[in-house]
Amino acid sequence: MKKDTILAVKDLYVNYYTYAGVVHALNGVSLEIYKGETMGLVGETGCGKSTLGHAIGGLLPNNARITGGSITLDGEELVGRSPEEMRIIRRDKLAYIFQNPAAALNPVMKVGDQIIEAIMVKENISKKEARERALELLKKLGIPEPEKFYKSYPHELSGGMRQRVMIAIALAKRPILVIADEPTSNLDVTIQAQILELMENLKKQFHQTTILITHDLGVVAQTCDRVTVMYAGTIVEVGSIYQVFKNPSHPYTQGLLRVVKFSETRSKLPTIPGTVPNLINPPSGCIFHPRCKYAKAICKKMKPELKEIENGHFVACHLYDNV
Repeated sequence: MKKDTILAVKDLYVNYYTYAGVVHALNGVSLEIYKGETMGLVGETGCGKSTLGHAIGGLLPNNARITGGSITLDGEELVGRSPEEMRIIRRDKLAYIFQNPAAALNPVMKVGDQIIEAIMVKENISKKEARERALELLKKLGIPEPEKFYKSYPHELSGGMRQRVMIAIALAKRPILVIADEPTSNLDVTIQAQILELMENLKKQFHQTTILITHDLGVVAQTCDRVTVMYAGTIVEVGSIYQVFKNPSHPYTQGLLRVVKFSETRSKLPTIPGTVPNLINPPSGCIFHPRCKYAKAICKKMKPELKEIENGHFVACHLYDNV
């Protein structure tokens, strides 16, 4: 069955211009997101996950530039759009759930009013209708006493409840794509599990398409349909959860999974040797080759392309057969 592509990123390059030099944050990233799926975007801090998420919605900082490539959302090209055009696209088609809801919410507005604002900015309905829809949404989020919750200010709520507000605001706009950037990293384990279960239930109810940006492979395994592994501004592996976790075919993915599978019976925590490269002056060829025990001469000279090694499973490695 043919899948509907909601988002297509093709050969995307993003640079940050700093006093120290030009940081090559994204280096030829290509990715497709299908309708109704949750795609996990994983990798170490600084790999480009959040940069990609911000580039999609036109939220890059002032010192960043898209220097090449294409981003198509629902058939509409986003690269080259003006800030005002991007604001309308974010209003109508995109929603973000950020890592820190306390910073994203207006501290002097009741949470119900903030949800209403998200609804009315897109749809021409009365405030009464918007309020009814907001309360219905809070009920679907499993919030007890939604009327009382509706009248609360952000500082009166726990971190988990504030994150529920962010999810409600995101869904209130009925976007075609939600980008969740580390939505549970500031929460304790119990609340994190509740939020992840909530997002999974909402996905079934609303058939929502989501990009989940995280460094936690356990979260990805629990909530995502597919996973994209990023390293130093490039995509090194893409596939279904089963494909990537059962048959990791890039040495970087293998290294990440070895750490996840570490048990107390081992005397030493497994690590990936070396450090993340300086993206002002990245290594030639495969950007992972300085840390890869399998690296050959070709890896130092030629950048590998993402190749399909089985149906829907892609890897960027010259030597994946041997890995």
